Amino acid sequence: MFYRALSLILLICFTSLSFGLDLETAKELALENNLSLRAQEHAFSSSRWAETQSYTGLLPSASLTWNYTDQEGTYPGFPGSFGPMMIGGRSNSFGLNINQPIFNGGKVLLSARMQTYSRRIAEESLRSTRISTIAQVESKYFTILEASDMVEIAEKSLESARMDLEVAEVRYNTGTLSKADYLRMQSQAATREVELIEAQSYLDIALLDFANFLQLETKTELESIAFDQYESRIEALRVVDVKNLPTLIEQLANIGMENNPALNISEYSLSLSKKSLSMARGEVLPSLNLSYQRSWTKYENEDDYSNMELISLSASVPIFPLFNDFAGCRKAFNDVKQARYETLKTEDDIRLAIESSVMSLISAAKSVNSSKIALEFAEESFIQMEERFKHNMLSASDMLDAEIMYTSSRMNHTRSLYSFLRAKSSLMEVLGIENENKIWDASFF
Repeated sequence: MFYRALSLILLICFTSLSFGLDLETAKELALENNLSLRAQEHAFSSSRWAETQSYTGLLPSASLTWNYTDQEGTYPGFPGSFGPMMIGGRSNSFGLNINQPIFNGGKVLLSARMQTYSRRIAEESLRSTRISTIAQVESKYFTILEASDMVEIAEKSLESARMDLEVAEVRYNTGTLSKADYLRMQSQAATREVELIEAQSYLDIALLDFANFLQLETKTELESIAFDQYESRIEALRVVDVKNLPTLIEQLANIGMENNPALNISEYSLSLSKKSLSMARGEVLPSLNLSYQRSWTKYENEDDYSNMELISLSASVPIFPLFNDFAGCRKAFNDVKQARYETLKTEDDIRLAIESSVMSLISAAKSVNSSKIALEFAEESFIQMEERFKHNMLSASDMLDAEIMYTSSRMNHTRSLYSFLRAKSSLMEVLGIENENKIWDASFF
Protein backbone atom coordinates (compact mmCIF):
# COMPACT_ATOMS: atom_id res chain seq x y z
CA MET A 1 0.00 0.00 0.00
CA PHE A 2 2.86 2.38 0.85
CA TYR A 3 4.68 1.78 -2.42
CA ARG A 4 1.45 2.15 -4.38
CA ALA A 5 0.70 5.48 -2.74
CA LEU A 6 4.30 6.62 -3.29
CA SER A 7 4.18 5.71 -6.96
CA LEU A 8 0.92 7.66 -7.37
CA ILE A 9 2.43 10.72 -5.69
CA LEU A 10 5.51 10.58 -7.91
CA LEU A 11 3.35 10.14 -10.99
CA ILE A 12 1.19 13.10 -10.06
CA CYS A 13 4.23 15.28 -9.37
CA PHE A 14 5.72 14.38 -12.75
CA THR A 15 2.52 14.98 -14.70
CA SER A 16 1.81 18.21 -12.81
CA LEU A 17 5.26 19.57 -13.62
CA SER A 18 5.23 18.54 -17.27
CA PHE A 19 1.79 18.11 -18.73
CA GLY A 20 -0.76 18.48 -15.91
CA LEU A 21 -3.00 15.95 -14.25
CA ASP A 22 -4.83 13.65 -16.67
CA LEU A 23 -8.18 11.97 -16.08
CA GLU A 24 -6.85 8.45 -15.46
CA THR A 25 -4.33 9.64 -12.88
CA ALA A 26 -7.06 11.65 -11.18
CA LYS A 27 -9.21 8.52 -10.97
CA GLU A 28 -6.39 6.50 -9.44
CA LEU A 29 -5.70 9.22 -6.90
CA ALA A 30 -9.38 9.48 -5.96
CA LEU A 31 -9.68 5.71 -5.54
CA GLU A 32 -6.59 5.76 -3.36
CA ASN A 33 -7.66 8.62 -1.10
CA ASN A 34 -11.46 8.31 -0.93
CA LEU A 35 -12.38 7.68 2.71
CA SER A 36 -15.77 6.12 1.91
CA LEU A 37 -14.07 3.66 -0.39
CA ARG A 38 -11.52 2.77 2.31
CA ALA A 39 -14.36 2.14 4.77
CA GLN A 40 -16.15 -0.10 2.25
CA GLU A 41 -12.95 -2.07 1.65
CA HIS A 42 -12.67 -2.83 5.37
CA ALA A 43 -16.37 -3.72 5.51
CA PHE A 44 -15.82 -6.17 2.65
CA SER A 45 -12.77 -7.66 4.37
CA SER A 46 -14.78 -8.04 7.58
CA SER A 47 -17.57 -9.84 5.72
CA ARG A 48 -15.06 -12.27 4.20
CA TRP A 49 -13.75 -13.21 7.63
CA ALA A 50 -17.31 -13.51 8.95
CA GLU A 51 -18.06 -15.93 6.09
CA THR A 52 -14.99 -18.02 6.92
CA GLN A 53 -15.93 -18.04 10.59
CA SER A 54 -19.47 -19.19 9.86
CA TYR A 55 -18.31 -22.31 8.02
CA THR A 56 -16.23 -23.41 11.01
CA GLY A 57 -19.53 -24.17 12.75
CA LEU A 58 -19.73 -27.32 10.62
CA LEU A 59 -16.58 -28.64 12.27
CA PRO A 60 -16.46 -30.35 15.68
CA SER A 61 -15.54 -28.29 18.72
CA ALA A 62 -13.08 -29.52 21.34
CA SER A 63 -11.88 -28.23 24.68
CA LEU A 64 -9.44 -29.26 27.41
CA THR A 65 -10.25 -28.80 31.10
CA TRP A 66 -8.20 -28.91 34.26
CA ASN A 67 -9.35 -28.73 37.86
CA TYR A 68 -7.41 -28.68 41.13
CA THR A 69 -9.26 -29.16 44.46
CA ASP A 70 -8.06 -28.70 48.03
CA GLN A 71 -10.85 -29.54 50.48
CA GLU A 72 -10.90 -29.79 54.29
CA GLY A 73 -13.76 -30.14 56.82
CA THR A 74 -15.95 -32.48 58.80
CA TYR A 75 -19.03 -34.44 57.90
CA PRO A 76 -21.61 -35.22 60.60
CA GLY A 77 -21.67 -38.83 59.47
CA PHE A 78 -24.37 -41.25 58.57
CA PRO A 79 -27.13 -42.34 60.95
CA GLY A 80 -25.76 -45.03 63.27
CA SER A 81 -22.15 -44.01 62.69
CA PHE A 82 -19.72 -43.33 65.51
CA GLY A 83 -19.72 -39.58 65.05
CA PRO A 84 -18.43 -36.94 62.66
CA MET A 85 -16.09 -37.95 59.89
CA MET A 86 -13.08 -35.96 58.66
CA ILE A 87 -13.12 -35.24 54.94
CA GLY A 88 -10.66 -33.46 52.71
CA GLY A 89 -7.75 -33.91 50.42
CA ARG A 90 -6.32 -32.66 47.19
CA SER A 91 -7.17 -33.80 43.70
CA ASN A 92 -6.15 -33.08 40.10
CA SER A 93 -8.43 -33.73 37.16
CA PHE A 94 -8.03 -33.29 33.41
CA GLY A 95 -10.68 -33.61 30.74
CA LEU A 96 -11.20 -33.65 27.00
CA ASN A 97 -14.58 -32.68 25.55
CA ILE A 98 -15.45 -33.05 21.86
CA ASN A 99 -18.81 -32.01 20.48
CA GLN A 100 -20.13 -32.54 16.95
CA PRO A 101 -23.59 -31.30 15.90
CA ILE A 102 -25.11 -33.85 13.55
CA PHE A 103 -28.38 -32.13 12.73
CA ASN A 104 -29.81 -28.85 13.99
CA GLY A 105 -32.35 -27.97 11.34
CA GLY A 106 -29.66 -26.83 8.95
CA LYS A 107 -28.98 -23.71 11.01
CA VAL A 108 -25.20 -23.85 10.74
CA LEU A 109 -25.15 -24.40 6.98
CA LEU A 110 -27.88 -21.84 6.40
CA SER A 111 -26.07 -19.34 8.57
CA ALA A 112 -22.91 -19.92 6.53
CA ARG A 113 -24.80 -19.41 3.28
CA MET A 114 -26.31 -16.21 4.66
CA GLN A 115 -22.83 -14.95 5.45
CA THR A 116 -21.84 -15.74 1.86
CA TYR A 117 -24.65 -13.53 0.56
CA SER A 118 -23.68 -10.84 3.07
CA ARG A 119 -20.14 -10.99 1.72
CA ARG A 120 -21.44 -10.61 -1.84
CA ILE A 121 -23.57 -7.64 -0.79
CA ALA A 122 -20.50 -6.02 0.80
CA GLU A 123 -18.53 -6.70 -2.39
CA GLU A 124 -21.20 -5.05 -4.54
CA SER A 125 -21.39 -2.11 -2.12
CA LEU A 126 -17.65 -1.68 -2.51
CA ARG A 127 -17.95 -1.79 -6.28
CA SER A 128 -20.84 0.69 -6.16
CA THR A 129 -18.76 3.13 -4.11
CA ARG A 130 -15.86 2.69 -6.52
CA ILE A 131 -18.05 3.40 -9.57
CA SER A 132 -19.65 6.38 -7.83
CA THR A 133 -16.21 7.76 -6.99
CA ILE A 134 -15.09 7.45 -10.62
CA ALA A 135 -18.28 9.18 -11.79
CA GLN A 136 -17.68 12.05 -9.34
CA VAL A 137 -14.09 12.44 -10.54
CA GLU A 138 -15.21 12.59 -14.17
CA SER A 139 -17.98 15.08 -13.39
CA LYS A 140 -15.63 17.40 -11.49
CA TYR A 141 -12.93 16.98 -14.13
CA PHE A 142 -15.32 17.89 -16.96
CA THR A 143 -16.62 20.84 -14.93
CA ILE A 144 -13.12 22.26 -14.61
CA LEU A 145 -12.34 21.80 -18.30
CA GLU A 146 -15.63 23.40 -19.28
CA ALA A 147 -15.00 26.30 -16.90
CA SER A 148 -11.51 26.68 -18.35
CA ASP A 149 -12.94 26.84 -21.87
CA MET A 150 -15.49 29.39 -20.71
CA VAL A 151 -12.67 31.54 -19.35
CA GLU A 152 -10.93 31.33 -22.72
CA ILE A 153 -14.15 32.29 -24.51
CA ALA A 154 -14.65 35.20 -22.10
CA GLU A 155 -11.08 36.38 -22.71
CA LYS A 156 -11.55 36.31 -26.48
CA SER A 157 -14.93 38.02 -26.18
CA LEU A 158 -13.39 40.76 -24.06
CA GLU A 159 -10.55 41.17 -26.54
CA SER A 160 -13.02 41.40 -29.41
CA ALA A 161 -15.22 43.86 -27.48
CA ARG A 162 -12.23 46.10 -26.80
CA MET A 163 -11.22 46.06 -30.46
CA ASP A 164 -14.77 46.96 -31.48
CA LEU A 165 -14.74 49.73 -28.85
CA GLU A 166 -11.58 51.17 -30.38
CA VAL A 167 -13.24 51.21 -33.81
CA ALA A 168 -16.36 52.75 -32.26
CA GLU A 169 -14.27 55.44 -30.60
CA VAL A 170 -12.72 56.38 -33.92
CA ARG A 171 -16.12 56.51 -35.58
CA TYR A 172 -17.57 58.50 -32.68
CA ASN A 173 -14.77 61.06 -32.91
CA THR A 174 -15.32 61.37 -36.66
CA GLY A 175 -19.04 61.82 -36.17
CA THR A 176 -20.13 58.61 -37.93
CA LEU A 177 -21.37 56.95 -34.71
CA SER A 178 -23.91 58.32 -32.29
CA LYS A 179 -23.11 58.79 -28.62
CA ALA A 180 -25.80 56.26 -27.67
CA ASP A 181 -24.21 53.56 -29.83
CA TYR A 182 -20.78 54.46 -28.48
CA LEU A 183 -22.04 54.10 -24.92
CA ARG A 184 -23.56 50.74 -25.83
CA MET A 185 -20.15 49.57 -27.06
CA GLN A 186 -18.58 50.74 -23.79
CA SER A 187 -21.25 48.91 -21.83
CA GLN A 188 -20.65 45.77 -23.85
CA ALA A 189 -16.90 45.88 -23.11
CA ALA A 190 -17.57 46.42 -19.39
CA THR A 191 -20.02 43.51 -19.38
CA ARG A 192 -17.39 41.25 -20.96
CA GLU A 193 -14.95 42.21 -18.20
CA VAL A 194 -17.46 41.19 -15.55
CA GLU A 195 -18.18 37.91 -17.37
CA LEU A 196 -14.46 37.14 -17.45
CA ILE A 197 -14.13 37.77 -13.72
CA GLU A 198 -17.13 35.54 -13.00
CA ALA A 199 -15.82 32.78 -15.27
CA GLN A 200 -12.39 32.89 -13.63
CA SER A 201 -13.94 32.84 -10.17
CA TYR A 202 -16.06 29.80 -11.07
CA LEU A 203 -12.95 28.05 -12.40
CA ASP A 204 -10.99 28.76 -9.23
CA ILE A 205 -13.80 27.37 -7.06
CA ALA A 206 -14.04 24.24 -9.24
CA LEU A 207 -10.28 23.71 -8.98
CA LEU A 208 -10.37 24.03 -5.19
CA ASP A 209 -13.28 21.60 -4.97
CA PHE A 210 -11.44 19.11 -7.16
CA ALA A 211 -8.24 19.46 -5.11
CA ASN A 212 -10.20 18.86 -1.89
CA PHE A 213 -11.88 15.82 -3.40
CA LEU A 214 -8.53 14.33 -4.40
CA GLN A 215 -6.96 15.53 -1.11
CA LEU A 216 -4.34 17.60 -2.91
CA GLU A 217 -2.68 20.48 -1.11
CA THR A 218 -2.69 22.83 -4.10
CA LYS A 219 -4.68 23.38 -7.28
CA THR A 220 -3.44 21.39 -10.27
CA GLU A 221 -3.75 22.07 -13.96
CA LEU A 222 -5.64 19.43 -15.90
CA GLU A 223 -5.03 17.96 -19.31
CA SER A 224 -7.71 18.59 -21.88
CA ILE A 225 -9.91 15.92 -23.41
CA ALA A 226 -9.29 14.95 -27.03
CA PHE A 227 -12.78 15.24 -28.51
CA ASP A 228 -11.55 13.83 -31.81
CA GLN A 229 -11.80 10.33 -30.38
CA TYR A 230 -15.55 10.79 -29.92
CA GLU A 231 -16.37 12.17 -33.37
CA SER A 232 -17.33 8.79 -34.82
CA ARG A 233 -19.36 7.95 -31.69
CA ILE A 234 -21.18 11.27 -31.79
CA GLU A 235 -21.94 10.84 -35.48
CA ALA A 236 -23.24 7.29 -34.94
CA LEU A 237 -25.54 8.49 -32.17
CA ARG A 238 -26.66 11.52 -34.16
CA VAL A 239 -27.96 9.42 -37.05
CA VAL A 240 -29.71 6.85 -34.86
CA ASP A 241 -32.97 5.76 -36.40
CA VAL A 242 -35.94 5.71 -34.07
CA LYS A 243 -36.64 2.13 -35.20
CA ASN A 244 -33.22 1.03 -33.90
CA LEU A 245 -33.61 2.64 -30.49
CA PRO A 246 -35.24 -0.40 -28.79
CA THR A 247 -32.39 -2.63 -29.99
CA LEU A 248 -29.74 -0.24 -28.69
CA ILE A 249 -31.52 0.21 -25.36
CA GLU A 250 -31.96 -3.56 -24.97
CA GLN A 251 -28.27 -4.20 -25.63
CA LEU A 252 -27.21 -1.68 -23.03
CA ALA A 253 -29.93 -2.83 -20.61
CA ASN A 254 -28.48 -6.35 -20.72
CA ILE A 255 -25.13 -4.92 -19.69
CA GLY A 256 -26.80 -3.01 -16.86
CA MET A 257 -28.80 -6.01 -15.64
CA GLU A 258 -25.56 -7.94 -15.34
CA ASN A 259 -23.31 -5.28 -13.83
CA ASN A 260 -25.43 -2.76 -11.91
CA PRO A 261 -24.45 -3.05 -8.21
CA ALA A 262 -27.84 -1.92 -6.89
CA LEU A 263 -29.62 -4.70 -8.77
CA ASN A 264 -27.08 -7.31 -7.65
CA ILE A 265 -27.44 -6.16 -4.05
CA SER A 266 -31.21 -6.42 -4.35
CA GLU A 267 -30.98 -9.96 -5.74
CA TYR A 268 -28.55 -11.04 -3.01
CA SER A 269 -30.86 -9.52 -0.40
CA LEU A 270 -33.71 -11.62 -1.81
CA SER A 271 -31.58 -14.77 -1.55
CA LEU A 272 -30.65 -13.78 2.00
CA SER A 273 -34.33 -13.43 2.90
CA LYS A 274 -35.04 -16.89 1.49
CA LYS A 275 -32.29 -18.40 3.64
CA SER A 276 -33.74 -16.61 6.67
CA LEU A 277 -37.10 -18.20 5.89
CA SER A 278 -35.51 -21.64 5.69
CA MET A 279 -33.78 -21.04 9.02
CA ALA A 280 -37.04 -19.95 10.61
CA ARG A 281 -38.71 -23.14 9.40
CA GLY A 282 -35.83 -25.16 10.86
CA GLU A 283 -36.65 -23.89 14.34
CA VAL A 284 -39.42 -26.53 14.66
CA LEU A 285 -37.15 -29.40 13.57
CA PRO A 286 -35.40 -31.70 16.05
CA SER A 287 -31.68 -31.40 16.74
CA LEU A 288 -29.17 -34.22 17.15
CA ASN A 289 -25.79 -33.88 18.81
CA LEU A 290 -22.88 -36.28 19.36
CA SER A 291 -20.41 -35.69 22.18
CA TYR A 292 -17.35 -37.46 23.54
CA GLN A 293 -15.91 -36.85 27.01
CA ARG A 294 -12.86 -38.30 28.69
CA SER A 295 -11.49 -37.33 32.10
CA TRP A 296 -8.48 -38.27 34.26
CA THR A 297 -8.65 -37.80 38.05
CA LYS A 298 -6.02 -38.40 40.78
CA TYR A 299 -6.43 -37.92 44.52
CA GLU A 300 -3.47 -37.33 46.82
CA ASN A 301 -3.73 -40.80 48.35
CA GLU A 302 -3.73 -42.50 44.93
CA ASP A 303 -0.73 -43.44 42.86
CA ASP A 304 -2.26 -43.32 39.37
CA TYR A 305 -4.89 -41.34 37.53
CA SER A 306 -8.28 -42.91 37.11
CA ASN A 307 -10.01 -42.23 33.84
CA MET A 308 -13.58 -42.16 32.64
CA GLU A 309 -14.84 -42.16 29.04
CA LEU A 310 -18.31 -41.12 27.93
CA ILE A 311 -19.93 -41.08 24.47
CA SER A 312 -23.40 -39.60 24.26
CA LEU A 313 -25.93 -38.98 21.53
CA SER A 314 -28.57 -36.43 22.48
CA ALA A 315 -31.71 -35.38 20.68
CA SER A 316 -33.98 -32.42 21.30
CA VAL A 317 -37.43 -31.62 19.94
CA PRO A 318 -39.00 -28.16 20.51
CA ILE A 319 -42.57 -28.48 21.79
CA PHE A 320 -43.39 -25.11 23.36
CA PRO A 321 -44.01 -22.33 22.52
CA LEU A 322 -44.65 -23.32 18.92
CA PHE A 323 -46.56 -20.12 18.21
CA ASN A 324 -43.30 -18.18 18.56
CA ASP A 325 -41.74 -20.31 15.81
CA PHE A 326 -44.86 -19.93 13.67
CA ALA A 327 -44.73 -16.13 14.04
CA GLY A 328 -41.06 -16.19 13.09
CA CYS A 329 -41.86 -18.16 9.94
CA ARG A 330 -44.61 -15.77 8.93
CA LYS A 331 -42.32 -12.79 9.47
CA ALA A 332 -39.58 -14.37 7.35
CA PHE A 333 -42.15 -15.24 4.67
CA ASN A 334 -43.28 -11.62 4.44
CA ASP A 335 -39.66 -10.48 4.37
CA VAL A 336 -39.14 -12.66 1.28
CA LYS A 337 -42.19 -11.14 -0.38
CA GLN A 338 -40.95 -7.64 0.42
CA ALA A 339 -37.48 -8.40 -0.94
CA ARG A 340 -38.97 -9.90 -4.13
CA TYR A 341 -41.07 -6.81 -4.85
CA GLU A 342 -38.15 -4.52 -4.05
CA THR A 343 -36.00 -6.47 -6.50
CA LEU A 344 -38.63 -6.12 -9.22
CA LYS A 345 -38.92 -2.40 -8.51
CA THR A 346 -35.15 -1.99 -8.60
CA GLU A 347 -35.01 -3.77 -11.93
CA ASP A 348 -37.73 -1.51 -13.37
CA ASP A 349 -36.00 1.60 -12.01
CA ILE A 350 -32.68 0.57 -13.52
CA ARG A 351 -34.23 -0.18 -16.90
CA LEU A 352 -35.90 3.21 -16.85
CA ALA A 353 -32.64 4.90 -15.81
CA ILE A 354 -30.74 3.14 -18.60
CA GLU A 355 -33.33 4.18 -21.18
CA SER A 356 -33.26 7.75 -19.90
CA SER A 357 -29.45 7.82 -19.95
CA VAL A 358 -29.35 6.46 -23.51
CA MET A 359 -31.81 9.10 -24.68
CA SER A 360 -29.76 11.79 -22.92
CA LEU A 361 -26.62 10.55 -24.66
CA ILE A 362 -28.32 10.62 -28.06
CA SER A 363 -29.75 14.07 -27.36
CA ALA A 364 -26.31 15.32 -26.30
CA ALA A 365 -24.78 13.94 -29.51
CA LYS A 366 -27.40 15.72 -31.61
CA SER A 367 -26.82 18.92 -29.64
CA VAL A 368 -23.09 18.73 -30.37
CA ASN A 369 -23.80 18.56 -34.09
CA SER A 370 -26.44 21.32 -34.12
CA SER A 371 -24.34 23.64 -31.95
CA LYS A 372 -21.34 23.04 -34.21
CA ILE A 373 -23.33 24.11 -37.26
CA ALA A 374 -24.68 27.13 -35.38
CA LEU A 375 -21.15 28.07 -34.32
CA GLU A 376 -19.83 27.88 -37.88
CA PHE A 377 -22.65 30.13 -39.07
CA ALA A 378 -22.20 32.60 -36.20
CA GLU A 379 -18.43 32.73 -36.67
CA GLU A 380 -18.70 33.40 -40.40
CA SER A 381 -21.35 36.06 -39.81
CA PHE A 382 -19.29 37.71 -37.09
CA ILE A 383 -16.16 37.88 -39.27
CA GLN A 384 -18.10 39.50 -42.09
CA MET A 385 -19.95 41.96 -39.87
CA GLU A 386 -16.82 42.90 -37.95
CA GLU A 387 -15.11 43.77 -41.23
CA ARG A 388 -18.11 45.79 -42.37
CA PHE A 389 -18.22 47.59 -39.00
CA LYS A 390 -14.59 48.63 -39.38
CA HIS A 391 -15.40 50.17 -42.78
CA ASN A 392 -18.42 52.04 -41.45
CA MET A 393 -20.83 49.79 -43.31
CA LEU A 394 -22.64 48.37 -40.27
CA SER A 395 -24.40 49.90 -37.32
CA ALA A 396 -23.19 49.37 -33.75
CA SER A 397 -26.43 47.62 -32.88
CA ASP A 398 -25.96 45.00 -35.60
CA MET A 399 -22.33 44.55 -34.58
CA LEU A 400 -23.30 43.92 -30.96
CA ASP A 401 -25.96 41.42 -32.04
CA ALA A 402 -23.41 39.55 -34.14
CA GLU A 403 -20.88 39.49 -31.32
CA ILE A 404 -23.47 38.29 -28.82
CA MET A 405 -24.62 35.55 -31.20
CA TYR A 406 -21.04 34.42 -31.81
CA THR A 407 -20.17 34.33 -28.11
CA SER A 408 -23.39 32.51 -27.28
CA SER A 409 -22.74 29.95 -30.03
CA ARG A 410 -19.25 29.24 -28.75
CA MET A 411 -20.58 28.75 -25.21
CA ASN A 412 -23.41 26.50 -26.40
CA HIS A 413 -21.02 24.35 -28.40
CA THR A 414 -18.66 24.03 -25.46
CA ARG A 415 -21.52 23.12 -23.13
CA SER A 416 -22.82 20.52 -25.61
CA LEU A 417 -19.43 18.80 -25.79
CA TYR A 418 -19.13 18.44 -22.02
CA SER A 419 -22.81 17.55 -21.73
CA PHE A 420 -22.05 14.63 -24.03
CA LEU A 421 -19.18 13.52 -21.78
CA ARG A 422 -21.36 13.82 -18.68
CA ALA A 423 -24.15 11.85 -20.35
CA LYS A 424 -21.65 9.14 -21.22
CA SER A 425 -20.35 9.12 -17.63
CA SER A 426 -23.90 8.90 -16.23
CA LEU A 427 -24.70 6.00 -18.53
CA MET A 428 -21.56 4.18 -17.38
CA GLU A 429 -22.57 4.69 -13.74
CA VAL A 430 -26.09 3.32 -14.21
CA LEU A 431 -24.71 0.38 -16.22
CA GLY A 432 -22.26 -0.37 -13.41
CA ILE A 433 -19.15 -0.35 -15.59
CA GLU A 434 -15.79 1.41 -15.35
CA ASN A 435 -14.64 0.99 -18.95
CA GLU A 436 -16.55 3.01 -21.52
CA ASN A 437 -15.53 0.58 -24.28
CA LYS A 438 -18.30 -1.72 -23.09
CA ILE A 439 -20.75 0.88 -24.40
CA TRP A 440 -19.04 1.26 -27.75
CA ASP A 441 -18.56 -2.50 -28.08
CA ALA A 442 -22.31 -2.90 -28.54
CA SER A 443 -23.13 -4.28 -31.99
CA PHE A 444 -24.99 -1.05 -32.79
CA PHE A 445 -21.67 0.81 -32.92
